[in-house]
Formats: sequence, structure tokens, C-alpha cells
Amino acid sequence: MKKILIVDDEPIMLKIVNWALKDHYETIQASSGEEGIRLFVSERPDMVLSDLKMPAMSGYELYENIQEASESPIPFIFMTADESDDNESRGLEQGAADYIHKPINAEVLLKRVERVFANLEENSRLKKMAHSDAMTGLLNKFATENVIAERIKKSYGTFAVVDLDSFKLVNDLYGHRMGDWILVRFAELIRSVVRDDDIVGRIGGDEFVIFFDRMSDVEVLRKKAALLNDEIARSAKEYIGEDMSIPLGCSVGATYVSDYYAEYETVFQMADSALYRVKQGDKHGFAMYEDHTRGLENAHGGFSEIRTLFGERSPLKGAYITDKDSFKSIFRFLVRLTSNYAWHIEMVMFTFESEDEEKVPEACDRFIEIASANLRNSDVLLKYGMDRILLLLMKSQEERYKVPIDRIGKQWANEGVAGVELSVQMESLKKEEDLHAHFVDSLSREQIEEEKGKLPEWILREPSIDIEEGLKNCVNADNYLSSLEIFTRHVDANITELSECLRQGDFDTYTVRTHGLKSTARIIGAMQLSMFSAAMERAGNNGSEEYIRREHKAFLEEYKKLGNLLSENVFRGEKEIISREDLSDVYLAMLEYALAEDYTLLEITMDSLNKYELLPDDAGRIAKIKKCLMKLDYEGILAVLNSRGEKR
Repeated sequence: MKKILIVDDEPIMLKIVNWALKDHYETIQASSGEEGIRLFVSERPDMVLSDLKMPAMSGYELYENIQEASESPIPFIFMTADESDDNESRGLEQGAADYIHKPINAEVLLKRVERVFANLEENSRLKKMAHSDAMTGLLNKFATENVIAERIKKSYGTFAVVDLDSFKLVNDLYGHRMGDWILVRFAELIRSVVRDDDIVGRIGGDEFVIFFDRMSDVEVLRKKAALLNDEIARSAKEYIGEDMSIPLGCSVGATYVSDYYAEYETVFQMADSALYRVKQGDKHGFAMYEDHTRGLENAHGGFSEIRTLFGERSPLKGAYITDKDSFKSIFRFLVRLTSNYAWHIEMVMFTFESEDEEKVPEACDRFIEIASANLRNSDVLLKYGMDRILLLLMKSQEERYKVPIDRIGKQWANEGVAGVELSVQMESLKKEEDLHAHFVDSLSREQIEEEKGKLPEWILREPSIDIEEGLKNCVNADNYLSSLEIFTRHVDANITELSECLRQGDFDTYTVRTHGLKSTARIIGAMQLSMFSAAMERAGNNGSEEYIRREHKAFLEEYKKLGNLLSENVFRGEKEIISREDLSDVYLAMLEYALAEDYTLLEITMDSLNKYELLPDDAGRIAKIKKCLMKLDYEGILAVLNSRGEKR
């Protein structure tokens, strides 16, 4: 069974992610980057799932430390509550295998993890089966064409052709042996800027191709090209000498691959066309095929040039088939549009199910053919995962939007894939608050009502908590109640730390803590506290210290109010007073684990006390120990334990 290390400073997030994965993978949990590194070294997991914003060490820093400590690249999935696309770009640029937003949806997370492992296994299998280029170890021309041709039939991304500039001069002036060294070094550099699920091959003497799987951020690609240029020039001077005057570098031409029926030869010609433009210019550069006219910053040709730059080269009849990134941009724009204009835009989700799971991807591809032919050019289609298709019906009349859906359904019944059932959900785009469910919810309306029936009466009557949001995030009632318990347990310690941060003027840690609270509050459905936390986080990110000082008291009052409500109900009538003998044993165990600096066993031991009622002195002592443990202050823990006279 594969092993996954989960790193997050929020206990609820650790619990949620562990729930999602524990039945399928062996999981290890760490509550800080420092502990994550220690566990990585001792446990050697196959993958790391890490929060981005954590005190002391960020997810980016954890990634760098773990990759340095590993003999081979370790796949990383970053998790964050930050909606910024910049973070996603940075994470992918750094080499992350994937990126997922909080609150975590169990089904989505599991599929993402499975996909990353599947891609790694597929790449490993393909590399073993394919013939390698003898000099560089990359795929050779024949293998490259076949492997990429197969990948682009079922995925999207960016295809790039990379050519070494002035390489012939190296062979002419310094001999072919030196040229071979340069080629080998350049292949190593290319490997350093790609991820495990990307495909790299050498197709000619000094010509290489790369398929960046599910990568469409042009700025990230541009930075990778610049890095290759800088490093090959530096390496050449190391090999040849500082007086080397050959203008060695590389030119990169690329094209997006977002068409499910793209052919290798077609995308190669597009990327090669972009490469030719770079070669005809100053070389050592990067260009996308879409950039076949001058960039906007240099454009003076008016609307004609702009239409050429942004327009489709050969618009096809039928719906516009797009990738997820493009669909996201269209979706966000249309939500804005419908908020100001009386347009009716219908969102439709088609879901495919079959006892033979292998038929589902085939059914999705076949459905896209049928649907596109029966829709207008202005409608938008997205293959969303392996079993769903999303459709945006533009400016449809409310009473007639079902007409094309019925037409598609009838044709599917006659020409679809046998043994695959199709279900349809429809909703107006104006219901923005409900649309998030189409992307992340794994519970149907019936399942939500069923799980609500398992919850205690007090929470169903509580207006400050959105029960449905909590159930969507936690999947079932048992997990939700457990999340409420974890959340309640950490309220006092978090309030103390936030107050201490403000007193010391530590606004960086304050911002990190509000970022985490934004996620954990939303997980349990405490939406008002989540929004308040988000406002405090934004203030911290913007350097608005005055706002934080002004709103801090009201913020903590909101937090305390919720904490008191939960504390009164979650643990009502469920605790017995622990005996002095049992408590003494617990203290002795904690002393031993503190001396060994064993975070996990200390936390487990303290968690064992949650089912008991503690006397005020002991409750205060345990709270101090928890606070020290959050900071990995083992000396502080020992001081608290020794103050009561316990001996090892």
C-alpha cells in the first residue's frame, strides 16, 4: 500500500484529509513543516499533501527541503484556502503534481491522488517500454511521437519544441565530444524544469520536444524557457571556459493542446511555426503559436491585428469545446455578466455511470461528439473529470432551454455507448451560491437529508451554523460531529495565540492563523466566522495593521461565542472525572514523550483526555502543554510537567 504524508497546521484539515485517504493508502500526519521533514526522513512516503500557509515553514519551503532530502523527485499536492491563481502558478512552476482548494472534498481529493499516482505509473511503464535516446537517456524520436500522440488524445496541456541555438559552432570549434557533453547537460536541464507526468524526448541532433501535461500557464512556461537559457549558457562556460564566445542558448516554440482529438503532427507543426518565429528574431526566446502576430505591447495594427491575435484560426461548427482553465475564465465572466444583465444562461451537468468503469471515458468522448453537433457555436462544453460533462447554454430562453438537451438525449439513446447510464442536472447560472456544489459536492440532496437526520437536535436548530455546508465538506454525519469536536477543542488555544500575536505585533503569524481559521470554520459550516476570518486575513496580507487592531476584539468575540455554543453542546453530559491515578499515569507518559520529543504520541496522549472532565488546575496545565506543543516547545512542556513534581 502506498504511503502518503499529510502536512497541515490545522487539526481538522488533517482529520478531513485522513478520512478521505485512510481506506486506500497508508497515511502519516504532521502538523508543521518541521515535523513533516522529520517524518519524511523516517517514513519515506510515496507522496506529500501539504498546506501552503503554515507558521515557521510554508508549503513551498517544505517542498524544497523534502526534494533536497530525497534521492528522486517526490510528488507533491498543495492544499490551500487561498483563491489566488498566483499561488497555483507558483506551485506548478515549482514542480507540484497538483493543487487543490480548501475546503477539501473527499471524493475530489481521492481522484486527484489516484490520478497523480496513475500518471507516475504510466510514465514509468512507458519509459521502460519505449526506446531511449542513447546519449541523453530521453525518449527517442519514435517513442516521443507515439507516447505524446497517445497522451494528447485524453489530456490537455502545452506542447513545446526546443532547439539549441548556435550548437553547430560548438561541434565546429571544439569537436563533437564537447558537443555531446553540451547535449547531455541540456537534457539534464530540461529534466529539471518538468514534472513526473510531463513527457520529454529528443527528436533530432539538437532538437527536443516537451509535452507539459495539464499545464497552460504561459508565464510559467516563459520562465522555464528563460531558466534553460541561463543555465545552458552558464554550463557551457564551465565546460569550455569563461572566454567562450558562442551565443549558446535555446529557442522554444509552443502551442496549447486543448482539443480532445488533436493529432501529434498538427500540434508539432503549430509549435514548430512558433519556434521558427523565435529563430527569425533574436533567438534565445519563447513564443506561443497563438502569438503569431506581434504581442499586444507592440501592436499598432488596430482591430484587424487584435482579431488575428485572439481569434480562432478555423472555427468549427457546434459548441466550443474547452479545457478546465478556459472554462473557469468563461464561467467567472458569465457570472459577472448575468449579475448585470437579464440574460438567462443555463448550466447543465451530464454524469455517466456504468458497471463496466472502462466504458465511462469512452462514453464521455462519444457524448462530446454528439452534444457539440447539436449545440450552437456560442455554447461551451467541458469534459470535467472522467465521468462528467459540463455545458453552458448561452442566452437561452427559460422555457426553451430543455429543447437542445432533449435532442441530445434522443441521439445519445440511439448512438451512445451501450451499458452506460446518463443523468442530467440543470440550473440557472444566476444561482451563483449553489453552483459551487456542481464542482465539489459529493453528496446528493437525498444524501444530505439522510445525514441531517443523524445529527442531534441542538445543531439542527442552531441558525449560526450552515449544516448543509458542513455535511458537504465532511461527507457524513459522523465525520461532521468529529470535526465539530476537534474545532471546539482548539478554540481556547487559538484565541490565546491570536491575542498573543497582536500583543507582540506578530502580524505574519496572525495572518497565517486567520487563514487556517477561515478554512476550519467553513468546514463545520460556521460561515460568518469564516468570512470574518477571511477579512482579517486580507487585512494581514495587505499590511492593514490598523484594521486588525480595530476589529480584533469583535473578531475574538465572534469566535468565543461560537466556541462557547459548541462546548456547551458537543460535550454535554458525556464526560466523567478522570481518577487521580489515571491522570498521574497520563502525566508520566507525557513526560517520557516530551523527553523523546515525540509530537505524535504527545498529541495522542492529550487527545485521550478529551473524554474526561478535568479539574480547573489540570485543565489549565493541559492547555499550557497544548500551547507549547503547537510551537514544538518541548522544554516548555517539560517545565509545565515538572512543576507538579512528576518524576520519570
